[in-house]
Amino acid sequence: MNFTQYTLIGAGVIHTAPIIGVWGASRLSKLYGVQLRPNSSLAVLMQHRAVMLGLLGGYQMYAAARPVHQVAALSAGIISDLSYILLVFCSKGDLSPEVRKVAFIDSGLLLTCAVALGRLQGLL
Repeated sequence: MNFTQYTLIGAGVIHTAPIIGVWGASRLSKLYGVQLRPNSSLAVLMQHRAVMLGLLGGYQMYAAARPVHQVAALSAGIISDLSYILLVFCSKGDLSPEVRKVAFIDSGLLLTCAVALGRLQGLL
């Protein structure tokens, strides 16, 4: 295996981890350090976020074995991580430590995926 494949598998595992949030507001509350009422609009939106991250992570792991998908999978991860980091950075609200921790983890993923993409494209 090469650096790109390891990166895609690692990013895929990390992006897939929040899928546990699909099983309810209590799991999401623990994961992000926020209070969510079961079956509330916000809980449903957060469950959808869990599904979308699960799809991204699954695609990244799939792409590790399919070179034709690697650029797209790395790019999708970069866009996802960068958008979350920017939202956290630009937020004027009181964010939970868990939300900030996710941004810190996403910063590492962003850097790693950018390096992998650069290497794949022959830029690094």
